Amino acid sequence: MNKSSHEVKKKEILNSAFRTWGKDHFRFCSLSKLAASHNITKQALYCYFPSKEKLEMAMEEEAAAIYLSYTENLLRQLKKASGADFAAVYMDESRLFIRENLFTFDYISHRFRQDTIPELFRDSLWKLYRLAEEKAAIPPTGIRYLNAMLINSIHCGGETDSSRWEKAWQEGFASKEINRIPEFDKILADAGRTDMGRFKDPLLNAVFDTVMEEAGGEVSLGKVARRAGLSKSSLYNYWPSKQAMFDDVLGQQAAIYGNLFSDLLKNYSHPADRLFAYPAFIGMFFLRSPDVLNYIQRMTALTGTPLQNDSPAAPVFMAPLNDLLASGSIFPRGCTPEEILVQISMTAILEIQYHLTVNSVRIRIEQGLKDTYRLISGGIKALRRTM
Repeated sequence: MNKSSHEVKKKEILNSAFRTWGKDHFRFCSLSKLAASHNITKQALYCYFPSKEKLEMAMEEEAAAIYLSYTENLLRQLKKASGADFAAVYMDESRLFIRENLFTFDYISHRFRQDTIPELFRDSLWKLYRLAEEKAAIPPTGIRYLNAMLINSIHCGGETDSSRWEKAWQEGFASKEINRIPEFDKILADAGRTDMGRFKDPLLNAVFDTVMEEAGGEVSLGKVARRAGLSKSSLYNYWPSKQAMFDDVLGQQAAIYGNLFSDLLKNYSHPADRLFAYPAFIGMFFLRSPDVLNYIQRMTALTGTPLQNDSPAAPVFMAPLNDLLASGSIFPRGCTPEEILVQISMTAILEIQYHLTVNSVRIRIEQGLKDTYRLISGGIKALRRTM
C-alpha cells in the first residue's frame, strides 16, 4: 500500500472511530470491534494505530484541529455581524458546524470536562466572550444560555435556523404576572442544604464508585460486587444482569433527585420563587456533587442511551412547570413544556460547569445562577438591564 493509500485508510479508520466511539464509548470499545467494522484484522489495524492510546491521541488531535477551524470561522462571521444579529449568527453557524461534525462534537463535548478542557478550547472561549460583550452587550452567562438553547434545538430537531428561539432569547418565558424579584438568597441557601444523604445507599454508592473508577475499562457485576463487599452471585439477588443494574440504579437516583427538588419547591408559592427554584436546585446540586455530571455521562455511554423524559424525576419537574404555564405565569414562546425544562436545566448545568472549570468563588457562582434566572424569565433584555 503506497503512502497516500495508507493515509486515506488511516483517515477512514479515524472517522469511523468518531462514529463508533463517540461520546464516552471509546472507553468501553475495543480495537477488535473497530477493525472488524473495516473488514481488517486487529493486527492489520496496528499498521495504522499501534495502540488504543495512539488512536485516542489521534482523535484528540483531529478534534482539536476541527474545533479550531470552526472557532476561527465563527469569530470571523461574528465580527462581520451587527450587534442585533450576533445571537442569530452564533446559533446558525454553531448549528451548522454541529450538524456537519456531529460525531466529532459528541466526542468533544463528552471527552473534555471541567479541568480537562484543553487550553486551545479555553482560549477560543475567552475570545468569544470578549467579542460578545464588546459587540452585542451579551455577557458570558448569555453565551452559555445560547449554548443551552443550541443544544436544546438540536436535541429537539426540526428547525433550520434560530428564528423559533428568538422570542425566548429576547424576552424570556415569564409573563408580566411575575412582577417581583425572587428571594434569591433564601432559595439558594435552601437549595444548598438539600439532604444529599439520601444518595448514601451502599449498593448505589458501589455502582457509582465503580463507574467513576473504571472509566477506562468495563464496569462489571463482579467489580460492583467486590466494591459492595458482596459475592457476584449474591448481587444477582438485586439485578439479573448488568443492564438491569444500570437501569435500576439510574431510576432510583433519578427518583431521589426528583424528590429532593419536590421538597425544596414546597417552601415557595410565588411564581417567581418557584421558577428560580429550578436553576437554583439544579445548579447547587451539581455544584455540591460535580462528579455526578461525569457519572451521568459515563452511565449514558455504558447504556448507550440518553436519560429520557420518562425517568422517575421527569414528572416531578414537569408538573410545577405545567402549573406555571397553565396559570399564565410563563409563556411557551413556541416551545413545548419539555423544551422549556431542557432549556432551564441545560442553562443551569452549563453555568455550573463553567464555574467549576475556572474555580469561581461562591458569590460569583450564585450571581451566575441569578443571571440565569433573569435570562429564563426576561431574556437578554432583562439581563442587560442589570449590566
